[in-house]
Amino acid sequence: MSTYLKNINLQLFVATMAPLGFFYKKGEGGGLLDITLLIYVVLYVMVVYNMLIKKEKLALFKYDAVVYLVLIVMSFSLLYTPQPMAGLVKFLKFTVMGVGMIYILRSFVKRKDDITKFYKYFIFNSFVIQVLILIDFAANEFPVGRYKYHGVHPIATAMLGATSLLIVLILFSAKKVKFSTTLILLLTSTSILIIGASKGPILAIAITLFLMMRGLKKVNIKLMLLLGAILVALLNLSAVQKYTEFLTDRISNTAGSESSAVRLNLYDQAERIFYENPILGAGIGTLKEYPHNLFLEILAENGLLLGFMLVIVLLMVCKSYFGFLLDKSLDINYSLSLSLVIISFVSLMVSWTYVDQKYLYMGLGTLIMVHSSLVNQPKYEVEALMKTEKSLRTTTL
Repeated sequence: MSTYLKNINLQLFVATMAPLGFFYKKGEGGGLLDITLLIYVVLYVMVVYNMLIKKEKLALFKYDAVVYLVLIVMSFSLLYTPQPMAGLVKFLKFTVMGVGMIYILRSFVKRKDDITKFYKYFIFNSFVIQVLILIDFAANEFPVGRYKYHGVHPIATAMLGATSLLIVLILFSAKKVKFSTTLILLLTSTSILIIGASKGPILAIAITLFLMMRGLKKVNIKLMLLLGAILVALLNLSAVQKYTEFLTDRISNTAGSESSAVRLNLYDQAERIFYENPILGAGIGTLKEYPHNLFLEILAENGLLLGFMLVIVLLMVCKSYFGFLLDKSLDINYSLSLSLVIISFVSLMVSWTYVDQKYLYMGLGTLIMVHSSLVNQPKYEVEALMKTEKSLRTTTL
């Protein structure tokens, strides 16, 4: 046990807690003692320790220029936004807790194995949260509807289930987790995804699994058959049937649902703001409610200028995806990082906001490290990786 604890990378372990802050503090708020903020303070202290005490340099890459341009455009919009305080808070959240995660991971990840370890730590921490949510769900007598774990929005709950489900499948396909562990995690993650009952994360996990099918070729047939049998048995339970009926109705009756009407109204508001300020946008923080669409949120607040940069980032991700399809080595770290980026972007097209979607920045942070892996590997490992160097170069973000 003591040996196992010594092998834990504390920095990576704490980093996986960052996107789970919503659940630790049970919803929004927290003030100066906000637990998410405290986690980031600890993370930044660790980064400073690495740089000042351990004398480790933070590597910079050419695609960091895109990040700097985005931050410049956003900070400039603070000068003309009608909501300067809301804009400042949003800008700081994006900078410190969003983009900051990319550089935090760049400081913590020393070798390729660290990326796999990072995602295994995330699965462990997310499983703890999932168990707490399911216990609370049972204590409230299994209510039918979009379940709120205390003050946590159902979208965040469903996204937790979706990302955990995706990551554990990829880890299992690469034989990084045991069959029994995978089975338990799949059951808890699927349960969390269902009780969250949010269409965005469900759509995101479906599309991502389809796109990343190449990385899941080694998924155990026995596992799929066993899960199928368990699913059939669960669907025959009356309590589960009520919930699946609610979820099915929510997905199939999109046009007539109240949430869809609210979304359409938010879309109209964002579009109107964009048409009034197409080039620079109305300024960050202008939208009182995010429109559940990444492009509309960016265009309304920061105009075509930032919208163009978003297109550049998406094209980089597409290039990385095609590189993944051509990568003969089928690197698990490539699969894990790229899948998290894809599921995050897809979910942002239909739900949530880029400021709070911390999974996106986790994925981008590790994906960048995958593409720069040759730089960080010892010389004897570099020789073994030379065969895939051409593929890595053509897919570098």
